[in-house]
Amino acid sequence: MTAHPPIHRAPTGPEGDPFLHGLIKGRCADGLADAGAVFRIRLTTIASGDGSQPVEGDADILAIHPALAPDSELPSWLEIAANAASARVQSGVHDLGATPINPVDEGDAQAVFQWIVAAPLRFGVGEAPSAVAVFLVSASRSTIEDSMAALAPVASEFEAHERRLSAEPASPIDRINDAVAPLLAANAHDRFFAAAVAVCNEIETICSASRVSIGFLRGRDIRLSAISHTEKIVRSMRLVRDIEGAMEESIDQDREVITPAPPDSPAVDRAANELARKHGPASVCVLPLRIGGEPIGAICIERDANRPVSLSEIESLRLACELLTPRLHDLSQHDRWIGARAAASIRKSASSWLGPKHTWAKLLAIACFVMIVFLIVAKGEHRVSAPFALQTIEQRVAPAPFDGYLESRTATIGDRVSAGAVLATLDTSALLLERAEAFAGMQGFTAEADRARGSGKAADALIAEASARELQATVDLLDWRIERAVIRSPIDGVVVQGDLDAIIGAPVRAGDTLFVVAPIDALRAELSVDASRIADVRVGAEGMLATTADPSARVRFVVTSIDPIALDEEAGGAFRVVAEISESPGWLRPGMEGVAKIDAGSKRYAWLWSHRLVDWVRMRLWI
Repeated sequence: MTAHPPIHRAPTGPEGDPFLHGLIKGRCADGLADAGAVFRIRLTTIASGDGSQPVEGDADILAIHPALAPDSELPSWLEIAANAASARVQSGVHDLGATPINPVDEGDAQAVFQWIVAAPLRFGVGEAPSAVAVFLVSASRSTIEDSMAALAPVASEFEAHERRLSAEPASPIDRINDAVAPLLAANAHDRFFAAAVAVCNEIETICSASRVSIGFLRGRDIRLSAISHTEKIVRSMRLVRDIEGAMEESIDQDREVITPAPPDSPAVDRAANELARKHGPASVCVLPLRIGGEPIGAICIERDANRPVSLSEIESLRLACELLTPRLHDLSQHDRWIGARAAASIRKSASSWLGPKHTWAKLLAIACFVMIVFLIVAKGEHRVSAPFALQTIEQRVAPAPFDGYLESRTATIGDRVSAGAVLATLDTSALLLERAEAFAGMQGFTAEADRARGSGKAADALIAEASARELQATVDLLDWRIERAVIRSPIDGVVVQGDLDAIIGAPVRAGDTLFVVAPIDALRAELSVDASRIADVRVGAEGMLATTADPSARVRFVVTSIDPIALDEEAGGAFRVVAEISESPGWLRPGMEGVAKIDAGSKRYAWLWSHRLVDWVRMRLWI
């Protein structure tokens, strides 16, 4: 908004409009104001996708007191007054307001200075003019409220004057202008809600109504779309439900509903009377909106009970409804979400060959028939789903060969090793000492046997030789243990068990599993098939599995065996099915889990989609 709108003098003379001049002159004569004026603010509306923004236009002086000479300059306070008047019109403020001119210190409440008191007299949207009475008042901060209260009757006096003027019959040109104005307001917007609110505001201004509402049919029910000067509609409000009831009453009868109704009116107006009684007292006029002769919505106009809508006004409103309905209907269709627009397009296309009546019912019947034929005739692949875990086909254990202490390890889990590769070593220091002792004893008994044989003591020689052989066996056993203290991989593969870092230096017992080596290039899948589906699985059946590590990858397998006995109850009574993987990708690892699908032949879709339910019913009802 600009700082000071352009000000134009009225062409009616130095005093302006006689009634308005008398209105403000009376206030100034009573000593309530030093001077006064009446402006007509003409605003221009700029429309956007989200609504409209009024932009300030010209300020015409309709009346001024004291009167000005034709060639005299305008007083400085008029510019401030024009700015204050346009600000209140643009913001839509309906009550009085006071703007200080060169205010003094706020701490001094008794200091007198000048104020601009603005009293909006009429409000409009778009090109509709707005009148504002402004007064130059000298008052203090403590007395300005009293001055505003004394000037407040100006609005009511102007309203009474407007009411008297509106009672006069309108000319044909005025009726056409009143009918075209709502269409112009709708054309200024490209979104439905903004256009609907602008239309309501415009009709409210033209008819001097207290509230104007627009609703459109959604299926068989009316849905309130916009209310004048209302940004958001709360549908839980009783007012909204009552307005929608009055609109549905008009649409059901496809005629205007007026209350209080003329004596010869055949229309049913129960809902309109309820609206007028509960939210009035008011007079109500509801007009249907038609496209191609079919009602698609309604406009509800509410105003004072002592000013019911006249027949001449209804004629103008009928013309306005005929003009603006196509525009609002197109915007409402365009603003729907994409699903609703697609459904409407399908219905429109289908109605061309199914007929315009009961189109959705016919489409539903055809779709059901096609679905039934498809279920009975078409076949699909029946697959049995089961969780699985990957296991290696072969596993070899590298145990502790004797009781001892773990000295070191050279492999850990995940290492790829070849046959004979060193995995770990046991401590052999004690074994070496025992071997040295046994070897020394063996040599001693051998020498003793030689001496006894030289002395002719054959019996002593035999005893010494037997002791030597016994110690030789001990030496051989210790040599075997020393050799086996180096633990080697029995096969080529990957270490899948054997994290020994925590027990280096600790004792181990003979037979303890130290390492497990498995060739991971050869894997198999172990499936747990539910007992209710095991009858559909056959040896040799093919299928696909997907791991949780990479659900997008599919690995083909072939069922090689089915355990004849179910697993324990903790496994749910499932059967273990072993499957051989046809081509094992390099990223598969033992222990991976996922879901497998076993091909079980082709079945009709009716059976595929219903067999679980049928089996459940048979088990429960024993049929």
